[in-house]
Amino acid sequence: MIITRIEIDGFKSFVDFSLDLHPFTVLIGANASGKSNVLDAVRFLTTAVSADLPSAVSSVRGDGESLFHQYSDGTRAPEMRFALEFLTDFGEHVGNRWRYEATIGRGGAAADRRMRYLSEVIERRLGADHWFDFVGASGQFRQLHQRDQGMRPDQAVAKRGLRRSLLGMTPVMSDGKEVAWLTDLALGLEGVKVYQFEGSALRQLSSMADEGQMASDGAGLPGYLHRIRESTRSEDHPVGAMADVQLELRGLLSDVPRFDVVVDNVRRDIRVEFAARNQPPFPASEASDGTLSALATIAALNDSEQTAPLLFDEPEAFLHPQAFRRLLRLLREMTSDPGNDEADWPLRQVVIASHSAEILREVPPAQVVVTSLVSRVDQGKVSTVTAVRRAGPSEARDSSAERAPMSREAVESFRSAGRSAI
Repeated sequence: MIITRIEIDGFKSFVDFSLDLHPFTVLIGANASGKSNVLDAVRFLTTAVSADLPSAVSSVRGDGESLFHQYSDGTRAPEMRFALEFLTDFGEHVGNRWRYEATIGRGGAAADRRMRYLSEVIERRLGADHWFDFVGASGQFRQLHQRDQGMRPDQAVAKRGLRRSLLGMTPVMSDGKEVAWLTDLALGLEGVKVYQFEGSALRQLSSMADEGQMASDGAGLPGYLHRIRESTRSEDHPVGAMADVQLELRGLLSDVPRFDVVVDNVRRDIRVEFAARNQPPFPASEASDGTLSALATIAALNDSEQTAPLLFDEPEAFLHPQAFRRLLRLLREMTSDPGNDEADWPLRQVVIASHSAEILREVPPAQVVVTSLVSRVDQGKVSTVTAVRRAGPSEARDSSAERAPMSREAVESFRSAGRSAI
C-alpha cells in the first residue's frame, strides 16, 4: 500500500493543504513548521478507522478542541476534513487507486461538543452502475452506490452523525455477504504505522501475553523482535529475519555489540540483551537511545507482515550524523521502486519528518518537501498555516532548509490559491 496524496483542512496548522507523496518522502523544516503535524494527521485518521474518534484524539498531541485549526481572533475551524489517496496491493483489488475522505465536526449543543463524523466518502474504480444496501455492525441501515465512469472514481459511501468510522465496522450487503473490499481497505489503513521513538519506552520489557506489536513510541520492542524471529525462522535459518536485522544494525553502528531476544518462561517476559565479544550480556536498559531507536527502525523495515506505509518522526534524534546518513540510505533502499517491473515487487513506502540538514546531502531534492509557516487570510480571518514546496537543487549544496525560505512568489501564490500545491 502506498499513500499517493494527502489533503488536510481545519486540523492543527492546516487550511486547504495538499501534498503528493513519493514511495520515499522526507518532510524537512524548522521546529513548529508543521512537518510533524502531517504525521499527526495520518495517525489521527488511521486510529479513527481502527478504533474511534476518542482514541484518535488520544493518539496525537493536544486535546480534542486544540486539534481544530485556530484563527488569530481565537476562533476555531468548525470542522476538519481529511482525504487520503492510495494504491493497494491486497485482497482482490491489487493496484487499484482509492480515495478516502472524512469530515469531522463537533456537536452543536454546549453540553455535547464531542467529535463525530459529518460524512465519509470512499471511492474506487469499479464495474457497472448499481445500488445495493448493507448494514453496519451497529445495525444501522445504509446504502452504497457503485458507478463506472472511466478514469473517475467508481464508488462512494457517505454517512453522518457517528463517532466510529464506517471502515471500523463490518458491513454486509442485504443478502448477508460481507463487503470484502471495505474490510481489505480498513485493514490496509489500520496497518499504517507512525513512529516517534522514546528511550524509556524502547527499554521496556514485553509480556509473553502481548501480541508482538510495537507501539508508536517503541514500547513492546522485545516482543516485536520475537514475533519477527519466530515468524521467519526455519531449519536453515534458525533466527529468521533477525540475521538481516543484526547485519543492518552493524552497518549503521559498526561498534554496536550483538543483541539477542531472550524469552524468560519463569517471569513470562521477553527482553533484549546485548553482548560484546568475551563480555557478559547487558540489558537494553543500559544501551544507548541511538542503538535502540536504530534497532526499532530496522526491525520495522524487516517485518514481513508490515505492508502499509511506515512514517518516522525525527528518526535522527538519537543518532550521530554519519549513522543517520547510513539510515537514510537504508530507508531509501527498502522502499518501492516505481520503475521496477517485477510482478512480485511489493508496494512499500516510508515517510519521515526531520530537521536534519543531513537529508539534503543524501536525498534527491525531488523526494524532499520543505515545510514552513505563512500567514493566510481567508474570509476576513487571519491565521498561520503550514505551506510546503519541493526542495530545490541549490538547497542540497546549501545543506540547510532554513537558509532557503519560501520565496515571495510562492507565498503570494499560496495565499491567492488558498491551498498548498506540490
